[in-house]
Amino acid sequence: MISWGVDAIIIVPSDEEALADAFREIRSEGIDLFVIGDYIENSPEGTVFFSNDYYVLGLSHANWIRSGSDFNADSVIYLYYASDANGQLYKQGVLDGLAVLDMPGAITCVEVTGLQDIDHALNDWFEEHGGEEVKENVTYSSAFAERVLQYYHAHGYSDAASGTGIRAFSDPTDEDAPLGYDDEYAAYLSSVGQSIADTIQTVLEGGEPENATEINGCYVVYYDFVPGYIKYVSR
Repeated sequence: MISWGVDAIIIVPSDEEALADAFREIRSEGIDLFVIGDYIENSPEGTVFFSNDYYVLGLSHANWIRSGSDFNADSVIYLYYASDANGQLYKQGVLDGLAVLDMPGAITCVEVTGLQDIDHALNDWFEEHGGEEVKENVTYSSAFAERVLQYYHAHGYSDAASGTGIRAFSDPTDEDAPLGYDDEYAAYLSSVGQSIADTIQTVLEGGEPENATEINGCYVVYYDFVPGYIKYVSR
């Protein structure tokens, strides 16, 4: 694509290290580079990232939890987050969002470096409380949420209309998306897709991205996460 003389390249990176040299080569040829993903350190100046604000997500997720009709300050919450910087931001957002409630000891934060960390945390809960229901299992990762769901299924729980909640943002990894989620997800994709397209057009026309945060000469445009979904399990 570089040899063809394209005006712009859009990348959804799966390997930051493998793409580092490519990023530099693209920009050295004067080609506009757009990355749909989180900011990557040491990227060449002028690179535009389309990313999510994980702290704001945490605040929004806390509001979502609090809005539940059966939620109260005695609810037991397990919060799962990745060990990277974005995971830390998400955790802090959730905690700050719930800080208006007096919930000492009711929130257990689980740093996930591997999916087995989720199993270990739930094992501790089941051993201590005999499987009595945690009110909420909260995360931004559908992979984490599905691991929690698998754990409960393996311990005699089944899908239900209410009970222990498993909340996540992002697209469910199984085919049984919650009722109404597909419509919300389609609307989200349309909105975010148009926003990304508008930003790309602005840059190609020689302008700077609107409402962007500048980091080391790069631009980070934040947009909302996909709609949240919740599943319930019960005995």
